[in-house]
Amino acid sequence: MPDPVDLGVLDAVTPVADLDELLVLMEEVLPVRTTAVELERVLDGMVRFRLDHVLTPVRRRAERAASSWWASDPDRDAHLVASAWLGHETPPLAAGRTVHGTTPLGEELPPDAVEYPSGYGTPPWRTWTRVVPAHDPGFLTSRRLGLVRLAHLAAGPGPLLSLPSSQDGTVGADELLARIRGRAAHGLPLERFDLAWAVLRLHPRDRDGLLAAGDSPELTAWLRAVARAPHWEQSVVAGGYVGYDAKIWHDPGAVAGSMDDPVHAWLDPSATVEPHRARGAWVPRGSGLSSPAQWAATLPSHPDVLVAHLQQAVRQALHDPDTTSVEVLVRSLGTLRAPWGRPSAWAVVMGLSAEHRPTRLAASEAVAAGASRGMLDPATLTDAVLGTVGPDAGPFGHITIGQLRPAHPMLSRTADGLADAAGIDDRTADVVQRAVLAALPELMGRPGGHAIVAVAAQLAERLGRRGDTPAAVLELAAGRSRTRTATEARRLVAAVGGS
Repeated sequence: MPDPVDLGVLDAVTPVADLDELLVLMEEVLPVRTTAVELERVLDGMVRFRLDHVLTPVRRRAERAASSWWASDPDRDAHLVASAWLGHETPPLAAGRTVHGTTPLGEELPPDAVEYPSGYGTPPWRTWTRVVPAHDPGFLTSRRLGLVRLAHLAAGPGPLLSLPSSQDGTVGADELLARIRGRAAHGLPLERFDLAWAVLRLHPRDRDGLLAAGDSPELTAWLRAVARAPHWEQSVVAGGYVGYDAKIWHDPGAVAGSMDDPVHAWLDPSATVEPHRARGAWVPRGSGLSSPAQWAATLPSHPDVLVAHLQQAVRQALHDPDTTSVEVLVRSLGTLRAPWGRPSAWAVVMGLSAEHRPTRLAASEAVAAGASRGMLDPATLTDAVLGTVGPDAGPFGHITIGQLRPAHPMLSRTADGLADAAGIDDRTADVVQRAVLAALPELMGRPGGHAIVAVAAQLAERLGRRGDTPAAVLELAAGRSRTRTATEARRLVAAVGGS
């Protein structure tokens, strides 16, 4: 495989310079181009530049700027931060996630459950709500923003530790240490979630240096956690997807987290299986900081962990044309500046078979981005293709929209997506051809197998490369079968020279 491409150095992220720049961002930039980095700059700007002693015209301008941003429908938690910055009262932190349930009459309610009238006469059950501890990405992100408005804005002005210092979302050790010193100089405490986000975003090259300089046992444990290489496994979990069996990604060695230990919580993407459903990451709707795009900015150096958090959404995308979160996910994976891991490659190849057409296009572009930059090698792509459409792939749960039936990726869509990716440039075409050739013996006999053989034949003709052909393809091509798969096999053998 060719060596990885030198991707150069990304532009630095500069903190907001003054209140005027902050208001321009809120009024003119965020309503039309909401990115994770710009949102983080606004958060940091609101913490550093306050409205306590500004003149009335400036305050009115700030209110107009906030209204302009709110009109673009930001996430509720980001909205609350701006509201607190303007001086409005905001609600306290949630103690956990509120769940609703029913219990048959005569049975005990769950601990701490609060019963309420059902509104349906006198049914044979009792309805209740209960607040349960939570540490999924959506809840953790909401809690972090809640602490920005309730802790940071309640204290004196000072920098956020977690502001990215590079456009890829990472934080450099020099910037982090300077911010820690800056807060200490102003007598400001280090807020726990702010430090946790900074550690999660710390650039991999800076971890050892900060570990040597750290004097806090908890910070040391966090730094070791982010430096640990996950060990990914897939196993079939009963009821793993909306009550049906599914093969789930998990990292057995990850340390369990909690709402008070956000670093370990982010790095442990466990899916909790309950009767009739599995709860992985809770993916809210909206364009704010709790969307998958911003989760990717929280875990810029842990894309496989992000995929594991969002794997339920990836499965849902197979049959739900309205699932757009996977499009966001695969686009973020396409920007990776490190070799792809197995979960990342799996998610992108699953995206090739999504019901949502823009997701399929984004997945093809992600394959091309990874392959052309040397981040996706043929062996990893082969493994991902076989893991999604091979004979041992799945199960993937059941389709729950329309007729109930087992869900599975479509080989024909996967082939079309790989062909589209290969059409972008020759480097990608080389990676795709090698990956497809290795997968042919297990795929060519499956429904839609002719399509994947056709991709191999097309690329062989285009690249003019002679080389090894799998024995199963040679055998099929030499026979008398007139199937579409056999026809494409003969085309492939002719293109590669029959050896």
